[in-house]
Formats: sequence, C-alpha cells, structure tokens
Amino acid sequence: STRLVQVIATDQDGGADGRVQYALQSSTPTGPFALDAATGSLTLTQTLDYEDTTMYSLDIIATDSATTSKTATATVSVIVLDLDDNSPRLSPSSQTVRVPANQTGGSRVAVLRLTDADSPMFSQHHCAITTGNSDNLFSLAGDLEVIVNPSVGAIRDVKLTGFVTLFIQCTDLNNTQLTAATAMVIIEVIATNLNSPVFNSSIPLNVTVLENATLSSTIVTLHATDPDDPNQAITYCLDQGNINSQFALDSRSGALQLSRNLNREDRASFSLIVSALDGGSCTDQRSGQTFATVNIAIGDINDNTPVLRPSLLVLTVAEATSIGTFLGQLTCTDGDVGSNAMTSVEVSRQQNVLNVLTNGTVYLNSTLDVSIEDSYQFTATCRDSGSPPLQTTATISIQVTASNQNRPVFTPTVYNVNVSENAAFGTNLLTLTASDPDSGRAGDFVFTLASGVAGGVFTLNEQTGILSVVGSLDYERDTSYSLMASVNNPSPYEWQCNSSVSTPCLSQAQINIAVLDTNDNVPVCRPTQYRLQANETTLVGTVLATLNCSDLDTGANGMLRYSLQSRSVNFGSSLAVNASTGEVYVANSFNRLMSSFYTLWIDITDMGSPTTQSALVFVYLEVQAVNMFEPVFTNSTYRSSVLENVVIGTTVATVSASDADRQPVAYSI
Repeated sequence: STRLVQVIATDQDGGADGRVQYALQSSTPTGPFALDAATGSLTLTQTLDYEDTTMYSLDIIATDSATTSKTATATVSVIVLDLDDNSPRLSPSSQTVRVPANQTGGSRVAVLRLTDADSPMFSQHHCAITTGNSDNLFSLAGDLEVIVNPSVGAIRDVKLTGFVTLFIQCTDLNNTQLTAATAMVIIEVIATNLNSPVFNSSIPLNVTVLENATLSSTIVTLHATDPDDPNQAITYCLDQGNINSQFALDSRSGALQLSRNLNREDRASFSLIVSALDGGSCTDQRSGQTFATVNIAIGDINDNTPVLRPSLLVLTVAEATSIGTFLGQLTCTDGDVGSNAMTSVEVSRQQNVLNVLTNGTVYLNSTLDVSIEDSYQFTATCRDSGSPPLQTTATISIQVTASNQNRPVFTPTVYNVNVSENAAFGTNLLTLTASDPDSGRAGDFVFTLASGVAGGVFTLNEQTGILSVVGSLDYERDTSYSLMASVNNPSPYEWQCNSSVSTPCLSQAQINIAVLDTNDNVPVCRPTQYRLQANETTLVGTVLATLNCSDLDTGANGMLRYSLQSRSVNFGSSLAVNASTGEVYVANSFNRLMSSFYTLWIDITDMGSPTTQSALVFVYLEVQAVNMFEPVFTNSTYRSSVLENVVIGTTVATVSASDADRQPVAYSI
C-alpha cells in the first residue's frame, strides 16, 4: 500500500478527552483508499487508473474520546496523474473497398479512425502505409484518409483492375515500447466503362411483317459496337413492349424472331424497347447500356370474310308506299384493312322491285300491289376487294300489306260501370268496342289505357278490349275512377297522324267507374271499458255516458245499433242503452239495498247486410249511497246493575242501533 498523506487533528483537552480517532466518512467517487484510525495516515489499497477517474474527493472526520465526544471534519482531494500506458487503436482493423479505375489523384478511397485512451499530452502518434503500396499508388492524408496519390493522374494509369492490400501502422511517439496500432485496407480496382455500345445506323428499326409470317422467321438482326473495345462481345436484351411474348431476341446474335402467330385484327403494331450491353447479362445490367426502339407494323392479308348484317332483313311495306322510299339498311363490315376491307353489296334478280346501292341501302323501285304479289325474297351478296376476294350473303324478305286508309273509332265513346269494392282479381267490368272500315290487319284494333291513370288497379286487354280488375279496391280510399282509353291499328299498320288536323289523332273513350261500398269494416269503439259512479238518488232519464263508436262504411253499412247482452248484471232494469245513439242512461230508480253496482255488456253492430262482426263495450257502474235516514236504537231505555268492586274495563251494558241507509253506526256518550 502506498501512503498518500497524513491527516492531523489537535485537541487541547488532556487525557482521554484529547485522544483523537480518525475515520473515512465518504469518497466521491468511491476509491481504493484506507485511513489509519489512530494516525490519520491515508493509503492506497490498489492501483489507480487515470483513464477511469482523474480525481477523488474524500471526507475525513476526527472524533475525540471524551464521554460526550466532539468532532471535526476535513476534505482531502486526490488528483490522479496520467501515464502513457495505453496503446493506440485503429478501426476498422480490416476493410475492403471497391474503387473505379478512373478515380483521379487526391480522391478519397477509405477512412480510418485512431483512438488512444491516454490524455492528449500522451496522444502523439505517427501513421504510415508500411506494406502493399509498392507502386506508390495511394497515400495517407488528413484525418487518416487513404487517398489516391495526388501525383497520379488516375488509378487506371497505374493499374487497370485487381486488388491492392495496404497495411497501415500508427506508433505512440511518447512511448515507443507500446504496441503499435495496425489496420488492413483491401482495395479492389474496378475496370471503368467510359462508353456505351452504339447501334449500327444502317440497320432499319421500322419494319413491316405480314400477319401470316411463319414462326421463328427473323424480322431484323440488330448490331451494335463498343467504342471502348470494338471486339467487345455485345449482349442484346428485349426490355419492353413484348406483349404476350410475341417475339424473341437472341442475346448474342441480335436476331429478333417471331415466336407466336400474328393476327393484325388483334393488334396492328408493336413498339419494342431493346438494349445493347457491353458486358453482363440482361438480368444483371450493370455495364454500359444503350436503348433503341424497334417499331413493327403488321401487314394485312385478306383473311377475313365480310360480315353482312342483318343476315335476314325482314321488311313490311304497304302497297301505297312511294317509289324511292327508304326501306332498310344492310351493313357490310370486314376486319381487314385497305383494299381487303373495301366491300360492295349487290342483289341479283331484283325484278325491278328494289334498288340496292353498293353501300347496302335498300329503296323501293316499283309500285306494289298486294293483290298481285304479297311477298318477295331476294339474296344480297357482300364482296371485298382482296385477292382472291371473299364474300358473304344475306336474305331480304318483303311482306306487302294493304294500306291503312281509315282510323279506328270507339263506339260508344263514354262508358259507365259500377263495381263492388270486394270485386275479385280478374273480374271483367266491360268490353270496349270500335270500328274500322279497313280490311285485314289494317282493320284490327289495339286498345291502350293512358299511362298511370289506372293506378295499378285496372288493366285493359289490348286485343279484346276487356277491362278487368287487377288490384285492390277500397271504397273508403277511392269512390270512383275516370280512365281514358285509346284505340289504334296494330304495328306496322298504325294510323299515321296528320299534324295539320286539330282534332285528336286517335279515337278516345272515357271510362267512368263507380266503386260500390260493401259492409267490410267492423265497428270500432274507443274506449272499450267505462267505470262510472252515480248517486242512488240519480233521476230516471239521466245520461251517464255516451259510447264513442264508429264504422268506416257508409249508409246502412255504417249505421250502428247498441244492445245489452243477457249476461249484464242490471238489477231492476235500472240501466238502459239507446239503440241508436249509444247513450247509457238511468231507466228505473236505483235500489241500493238490492245492489250497489251494475255491470253492462253492450254489443255494437252495424245495420249492413250481411252484418259484420260486432264490437263489445264493458260498463261498470258503482251506486253511491245518500244519507237519508237517522240511526235508531233498538231499545229506548237500557238498565243494568254492577258490583261496586268490579275492575276497570268491565262491560256494564251493550246498546245497539241500526241505519236504514245501511251505513256503519258510531256510538258516543
């Protein structure tokens, strides 16, 4: 142990009172110290380390040996002096870097970090590249930066590719006995690609391929060279635009070939992005790369037969139709292009009836007479201009009809009908009638109702003119309906309106429907129970309550009748109900001695036929007493004797009284 200092405290007392003991009270931070209690000598218990703690603060207390001891304190500061006892360290101890060969002098290649745990006064070092730098290609600069030697123009001037392994060493200038710090830097020099390949401008990049080209046929062969090395092998890649893998590109030869059959009608052109690499592969494109666009137009061949629509053109032509009238249109289309898609329509053996233009437009070319010929059928042919030409056919069918000379007319024009509100679904109400002098289909009828006016309740058969019920009728909702019907001839013989005529174009009929009420509603009473009170002296004829009942029907169906059920408790027929008004009234005087309450069950029925289910009302009446009589003693005089020594509370006599009102009697002296 090393003695550091002796702490001395004095005490002017004599004997034991002046004998001093020493103690180490605290150490900040805690240190390896010991204090002799008798002498105050402070010593080390182990070696100090400047790099851990540079100073300690110790609090020492001195205590005398008196019975009532007294103390004194002192602070000792211990300052730790540094020694150059730590070796320097380089980090990272090993690293590998990649440097392009065109990196110029002065460029940074790698960075090292030097650390020394000693204080700055002992951190003087010398660093140098010890081995691996035989070409003097690299040097150290600044804060341990490995750089390309500034005297070198570029790395490639000395070394094109390969590895350089440098060993760097840093020694402590204050203590050469300490171990030097070392680090290894492995530098990979990477060849640089200054120029990308160049496509040969004589190779056409806009080409046309017929859609019937055979598989594996070569469309174009790409060619590119590398200015860095004309003998450098070039890799060709197909990067974008190869929809459905339609094409394949040989990465070595540059031959672009067809890998799937073409169809110009599906796709008329392709735009392919291709590239040339001076090294590497299409999946690892790190080398110089040049892009080009190959535009491929798909040439058409006559491989699509024209389509003629409709395949059956049915025309209905009135015999009075004028020559030159447009009758219909045939449309011919062809999926090809150019002359292969140029089409024309013709009809053989038209018998001068039709004039069909090459664009498929059909006109009437002669007067028709249904009595001579009522139908015609022709074959139309559509042919393209390809070589060889392709063609297709369609049929034109003409039905000649008699002319519609007259409009149909209602007879009569006003209809009135009654219908019960409980009419069943499908009930027929009436049949509309009309007349038309024309013959055949031109003289037939089509009946219609004005949109919306039937409200979903009625329907009109357009052929027969029968008006039927198809919805729910309710007299309480709608008591009547007014419908408007029209009549015309069937298609295609509809009467053609003349806009110059002010009268209605089509004949119309008014239909007035009256809905008849049925006894379909049950009487309803609110409330259905009554609780009443009346004095026993209430006069005959007094109305105690009026029942609140109603029926949604009308007439006799809505008129109500009130009657008492036999199960009613009605002593002396004291109560009655007015059969017409529903008033509950006093019919005979109450006799409370017979009954103090009454219960009435009242039926409410309508006067319709048949009578619907009745309603029922319950009436409870409580008859309240009126104090009409005085109580009367049973005897006018009561006599009794009693012994003088009877105890308090002994009954001496009992009196009794009664009240004709049947009320309780109270007694008092």
